[in-house]
Amino acid sequence: MWLPRRPVLTLLVAAMACAVPGGAGHATAGPPPSAGRGGGPSPGAPPAGGGGRDRPTIVLLHGAFTDASIWQDVTAVLQRRGHQVLAMTNPLRGLDSDSAYVDSVLDHVAGPAILVAHSYGGAVSTNVTVRPGLRALVYVAASAPAKGELFGVPAAEPGAGAEDDYVRVPYTEPDGGTGTEIYVRREVFADTVTGPDVPAWRSAAMAVSQRPIDSEAFEAESKREAWRSLPSWFLIPMRDRVLSPESQRFMAERAGGVIREVDAAHAVMLTHPRTVADLIEEAALATDRAPAERPVGR
Repeated sequence: MWLPRRPVLTLLVAAMACAVPGGAGHATAGPPPSAGRGGGPSPGAPPAGGGGRDRPTIVLLHGAFTDASIWQDVTAVLQRRGHQVLAMTNPLRGLDSDSAYVDSVLDHVAGPAILVAHSYGGAVSTNVTVRPGLRALVYVAASAPAKGELFGVPAAEPGAGAEDDYVRVPYTEPDGGTGTEIYVRREVFADTVTGPDVPAWRSAAMAVSQRPIDSEAFEAESKREAWRSLPSWFLIPMRDRVLSPESQRFMAERAGGVIREVDAAHAVMLTHPRTVADLIEEAALATDRAPAERPVGR
C-alpha cells in the first residue's frame, strides 16, 4: 500500500501538471487488439482460457502494511471460477530486492502467469523481469512508475500527511547494519490503509497484524518499466485517499493500459472482490487470444 496524502512519485507531479484530465469513462486506449472493452464476466461465467493456450496462474501481490490475506476474498472468487491462484508474500524490504524476490517466485510458476498487484506492489511488479510466460500486469489501486521516478517518505512535503500517523522502528539488518521499518499507528489504520468501507473489526484486526515496510522502499528509483512490454489493466478506486485517482489515471494512460473505475476506497479487494476478479479474468481472456508481449516503445 502507498503512504497517503502525498505525491506518489517525485517526478510524477510535474508530469501530471501537463496531463489532460481523463474522462469518466471506464475504459481508455491501450488494450491489446483483442481485449474486450465491456464489463467483466458474470460471477457464474465459465473461467477464461478458451482460446487454445494454457490458462495462466493468477499471482497476487500485496502492498505495504498488509499481507497476502488481503486477497482472500478475491482468491475465493477466482478459485470458484476455476483459476489457479498464488497469493504470494511481498518482502517489503526495498524495490530492488522485492522485485528480485517476485522474479524468483515467477521462475517457479508452472506455465503462464498474470501478475496482479496492489498499491506499492504495483511498483514492484513494474520492476520484474519480462519473460515469455508473463502475459499481463493488473494494477489494483496501484503504482506504475517509470524509470528514474523516486519513491518518497511520509510527510516529505507540506500537506503530505501527518508524520504522527507512522511509527519508525530501527532493526538490525543481516549484515549488522541498522535499518528502519515503518508501521501505521493502529488508531489511524482504518483511515490510512483500509478506508471507510471496510468493517471496523476487520480494520482493527489488520492493524495489529500489519507487516512493516523498510523505509528504503520509498526512496528507491524505479529501474524498469514492465508495462511497456506487457499489456496492462488498471482498476482505479474513485474514493482512494492513499493513491489519488488522478495519479493512478495518469500512470495508466502513460502505460497505455485498459482502465476500469469503481466507486470504492483503497482496499477495493476487500469491498469489491468480484469487481477485482472480473478485471483479472478480462486480462486473462484477452491475453489468451492475443500475444502477451508487445513491442517496447509502442
